Amino acid sequence: MVARHFGSDVVLTITPDDGFCLASLIVDDTDVTRHVEYNKYIIRLVKADVTVSASFYELTTGVSSILLHDGATVPVYGMKGRKITATKQNGVLIVGGKKVVVP
Repeated sequence: MVARHFGSDVVLTITPDDGFCLASLIVDDTDVTRHVEYNKYIIRLVKADVTVSASFYELTTGVSSILLHDGATVPVYGMKGRKITATKQNGVLIVGGKKVVVP
């Protein structure tokens, strides 16, 4: 798709198929994956054509739940096998340094 919005912000919405998750979002040879929030990435004040590519990984089955008591910490292996930490403090779940809201 080609759309020209020079001088404007462009919002990309990244929607993986069911069972998949975003692995990387590359904009003009720069990995901007960590800047994607709520499946959206904003390219500010577009000045020229932009090349965008996204890759996805399939979610695999494994541990679907962990019971954590306050003060407990467990290692969790996330995307691309990276080790992150899940901790529960004062009833709040923190995964990879970010609060997680569990419905």
